[in-house]
Amino acid sequence: MTAYGATEDEAIEMLFEDCVEDMLNNLMELPEHEVTTELGKYGWKRSSYQKKQFKLKSYIDADGVLKNFNLPKETKISRQFIVA
Repeated sequence: MTAYGATEDEAIEMLFEDCVEDMLNNLMELPEHEVTTELGKYGWKRSSYQKKQFKLKSYIDADGVLKNFNLPKETKISRQFIVA
């Protein structure tokens, strides 16, 4: 997902209030089997015990780095904000 704004705070606000909300609304409109397929593309798996629950093995550590993403350890991770 991509978001932008005049400041970092505006970009983050756009990301969560517009981009994530739009993605979730679009998922809610899909039939259940398509939701499962779509979430599966991003690593989510349906719980075998609680059928309405999805789980993600990846997690973000304290430094904000996504783990279990299959990147070589030497890969440099950076975040860039551009103010126009």
